[in-house]
Formats: sequence, C-alpha cells, structure tokens
Amino acid sequence: MDYMGPFLKPRLQPGRKTAFEILQEHLPNRKRSTPLEILEIGIGGGANLQYYPENSNLTALDKNETFSKYFEDNKKKFPQVTYKEMVSSMAENMEGIEDSSMDVVVCTFVLCSVQDVKAVIKEVKRVLKATNLPADAVQNASKLNFGPDQPFSSLENACL
Repeated sequence: MDYMGPFLKPRLQPGRKTAFEILQEHLPNRKRSTPLEILEIGIGGGANLQYYPENSNLTALDKNETFSKYFEDNKKKFPQVTYKEMVSSMAENMEGIEDSSMDVVVCTFVLCSVQDVKAVIKEVKRVLKATNLPADAVQNASKLNFGPDQPFSSLENACL
C-alpha cells in the first residue's frame, strides 16, 4: 500500500533522492563486504528503503506502531537491505540503540514532529560511530532543506 498517496509522494521523493545521492557520493571507499549499519528514525512504511545501498543493515526506530504493517509489506521489495530490528521508542531517548553503533542515521520529515530536537540530535551523536565523512557532506545535506545561506543549526525549525 502506498501510504504517502498521490499528493505527497511526488513532492517528497525528489528531496529524498537528492539526500541519498549525497550519501552515496561520500561512500565510494567503503568496504562493500562490511555491512553499512543504518538507523532510520521514524521509518513509517519504509519510504527510504529504495535508496539504501547494497549490504545495508537496517535498524528501524519509530514510536508509532501503526505503520508496521506497511513497513513489513514494503521491506520485502528491497533485498539489498537486511532488516535487523524495530525499536519502538521516541527519538529523544533511543533506549535499545547502543552507543557508537551506527554508520549512518537517517531522519527524513521527522524533526518537525519531535518534542525536543536538541535531545534527538544528542541521541544521534551518541549512536553514530566516529566517521571520516567529510564536513561538506553535512553542509550539502543541510542545503537541501535550508538553502545555501542558512546554517545547519537551523535544524530546530526544520522538517527534514
């Protein structure tokens, strides 16, 4: 089932695609034999699954279990992703996700609906592994949502 519907999907997909293209640009030297550990916050029905690279291990975090049926149906379409677990929790307190355990954290169109963006960012930093991701990857991703003159710190007012 396409829960995004004909109205939202065409408006949201271009931003998703561009964000994942930026991610792919910064992963060319990763060892393909080593799985990419991905945490997706607010996975919903799994709208981002199509963009994940080969050999991805996915941990999903969502406080809303309503979408789990849609996610279960959708994940079957994307064999490049190995589904590890679903964590039912708020993004502000990601109990069940170990420190420094994720290579990538994906959070699209979620930050506008959390209660405390700073707490979410703190949790994201906690679960991310130390990385060699170039700073321009972060800046390029931030330009997707804020434009070239707005700083990454504008996350508090954004729905990414």
